Amino acid sequence: ETWHNNNFNIFTIDMTYSWVFAPGSFLSLVWKQSLSNSSTITDLNYVQNINELSQLPAINSLSIKILYFLNYANMTKFIR
Repeated sequence: ETWHNNNFNIFTIDMTYSWVFAPGSFLSLVWKQSLSNSSTITDLNYVQNINELSQLPAINSLSIKILYFLNYANMTKFIR
């Protein structure tokens, strides 16, 4: 089998911003970028691997999450 003659490289960046805009309520913004490569060329040194990896297209993702705390005790005042 040739599964052990593979060269696999991956590079990821994760950036997170969190904001507490009310007690118990959060806004999170997360950006992720990744580069990955797999090949059968195994005689590359470290610098050559980095150069090969930097030539690949990046995969980006952006996610937004809002968590808002609702106080049930305060809400029942409005419902009654």
